[in-house]
Amino acid sequence: MPEVRGKVRDKGMGPDFPAQFPRKSRKDPYFKGAREKMKSKFSLMLVCVLTAGSAMAAERVLVLRVSTPLIASGSAGLRLGGRDDGLQPVAQVEAGVGGGKVAVGLDSLGRKNLGYGIKAALLRTWFEPIEVDEDQTFLGLDGELSIKQLVFHLGGYRRVSDGDDDWLLSAGIGFLF
Repeated sequence: MPEVRGKVRDKGMGPDFPAQFPRKSRKDPYFKGAREKMKSKFSLMLVCVLTAGSAMAAERVLVLRVSTPLIASGSAGLRLGGRDDGLQPVAQVEAGVGGGKVAVGLDSLGRKNLGYGIKAALLRTWFEPIEVDEDQTFLGLDGELSIKQLVFHLGGYRRVSDGDDDWLLSAGIGFLF
């Protein structure tokens, strides 16, 4: 068995595990660097989604939205398939004041007068999100309903990273371009 600070210890994580590896503060430079990397990844994905529509047969989806916890945000995505009816595969990225989101699923938003969609989403909070702490990651489902160009959104998420908030309910309204 390995020796740790003069004590013999098994390979498992014993009762003194948290003391050996204390949680780092958000003021730690590592966390600031990780936050900047996450923001640059979301920006890169947004640019890729916006430019990829011209390279393949896909329809661009652009939505400006006000929601919790992202506050004010913009969403860009690609809808695959050429039919005008039914659900189509879609991939979207969304960036806002309070966080960002990457989602994949099926939708028919903006088609005819009424559309709907369901998506699996990964949501990351930053800066000052509404009702949750910053720097948390959530995984969940989004449901959307559109009436002409008005989009209503409701989502439920479970926290998958360190933080105080276990569940998150997201709701919002937006305008489809």
